[in-house]
Amino acid sequence: MQYELSIVRRLLPNLNLTRGTLPTIILLGLLSAAFEGIGLYLFLPLLAVLHGEGNASELPAYLTKIVSMIPAGWQVPGLVALVLLSVLLKALVGYWNAAHFASVDAAAGHRMRQQLYASILSASAGYLDAQPSGRIPNSIFSETWRCARALKVLFGLLVDAAAAIVLIGALLFISWKATLLVTPFVGVIVLVLYLLTRKTRPFGEAALAANETFTKRTWEGLTGLKTIQIFGRVRYEEERFADASDDVRRQFLNLELLSNLTSPTFEVLIALSIGLWIVVLFWSGTGVPTLAAFLLILYRLQPRVRALIAARAGLLELGSAVMEIDSVQRGCAHSKFRSGERPFAALRTGIAMKNVTAQYEEVGVPALRNVDLFVPRNRTTAIVGPSGAGKTTLINLFCRNVDPVAGAVLVDGIPLPEIRLEDWRGRLAIVSQDVHLFSCSVAENIAYGRLDATTEEIIAAAKLAHADEFIDELPKGYDTEIGDRGIRLSGGQRQRIALARALIRNPSILILDEATNALDTNTERLIQQTLANLKDEVTIIIIAHRLYTISNADQIVVIRSGQVVEQGNYSTLMANQGLFASMVHFQTAGLTNNGFED
Repeated sequence: MQYELSIVRRLLPNLNLTRGTLPTIILLGLLSAAFEGIGLYLFLPLLAVLHGEGNASELPAYLTKIVSMIPAGWQVPGLVALVLLSVLLKALVGYWNAAHFASVDAAAGHRMRQQLYASILSASAGYLDAQPSGRIPNSIFSETWRCARALKVLFGLLVDAAAAIVLIGALLFISWKATLLVTPFVGVIVLVLYLLTRKTRPFGEAALAANETFTKRTWEGLTGLKTIQIFGRVRYEEERFADASDDVRRQFLNLELLSNLTSPTFEVLIALSIGLWIVVLFWSGTGVPTLAAFLLILYRLQPRVRALIAARAGLLELGSAVMEIDSVQRGCAHSKFRSGERPFAALRTGIAMKNVTAQYEEVGVPALRNVDLFVPRNRTTAIVGPSGAGKTTLINLFCRNVDPVAGAVLVDGIPLPEIRLEDWRGRLAIVSQDVHLFSCSVAENIAYGRLDATTEEIIAAAKLAHADEFIDELPKGYDTEIGDRGIRLSGGQRQRIALARALIRNPSILILDEATNALDTNTERLIQQTLANLKDEVTIIIIAHRLYTISNADQIVVIRSGQVVEQGNYSTLMANQGLFASMVHFQTAGLTNNGFED
């Protein structure tokens, strides 16, 4: 029961999209059930009239009064009309409630998806990277819809509970003694169905796990399609996909079989109970009209009870989705970087790291240890070092994708966490070796750096990145659709568009993470000239492997095993004959595969 209450607590806020929504749903449910109860209760005088007992003493006084108000000879059609009117009003109110909830349900589903997506977008990269690859896509594409289904189940539960309360009240009103006689039978039915559906929760959790694995397998297969084909692993991946899909089939089949077992079991138990009720009520001396009306209400009550039991099973089945969405949102919220309050417009002096140690939660060894360095404003700083030295972590610290576990990152002397995060990232631009482009036009990809950019500004940025020469040759120029992740472009073309996207921001800080590794030598030289022209206006931070490209950097920071081991300009570091000089000598000799690669 505690688990069901946890699910309901997480679902109820979604019914309160507007003030009074939940009370309205319950009130309309009660009103619909009341009209149904009135209609059924009116069968009591109708049956009495048909049985020739219109003024029989067993009818309550107010029912006798209702019969007496109808002209003689018109009592049967009059009572039939009242019953039909009650049915009509019940149908109208029921439709009104269903239509009202349909609107609420659609809005709630939209809000759940929107909130989950917003939570994911604002979560830290570390948290998202630590999740199994299928978990986040499965949450968005599958579990939000199952969560919306759970909300619909909750709505049905509330409406059916309201109807059951009214109908039980009608039974008590007709004969509280007879109601007490049938109560043990209902208790037995509920107990049997409770025992029957107790495996719904573990089945639902198993279905969630199977769905996550299936999504992960599908996602990996689609994103790694080229690798699969090149290594001749098509048959292997087909078998892995088939296994994951078959697991989904089996888990959801278990849920379906358990759900389908509930209905016939309930029908058999109700049939047995009704037979016993007739015998018990007849032996108790209940009159025929009262007995008939009582059984009619019981007949209308049984689908409500069945629906309540089915709703519980449905909540147990879909509860795993509700809990999963809640877990992902909480994890994203917990990992989200808290923004400071200080505004930031541009760098005035520089960025300093004071005794910084950085570590990822899932890795026991610090990525950086006791790092001290200063990146001066409007100068070019290059960061080099062996693979795994901590260069990417330095960039993550600059971008505030991670926060140090010790020490501080200072911007113009102000701790970075105190600066408004939106302002800080708004003045940054980064071009990484793993370029991500969107499935839209070239112009739209460049303008992603600044959404209000004009066509002239887009073209100017493309020229700065030396991308205009190949863009003009595309079928539709800047309006050419480049496909998912820019698949229709070469690696060098994608890098130049990414550089144009960064330059159009007019950033205060430009970060280049192996941003020219896919360029030919001539284009790379042109890009280097562009960066040299920007160095007095923009603070440039470069992670480089091809060391000849940073010979003109104002300072070079060499890191190894998470620590800064050398710092200075190119000529100074070469004269020191340390790690940097060794790296240069290896590359000059053509020995590039030496452990110093990124």
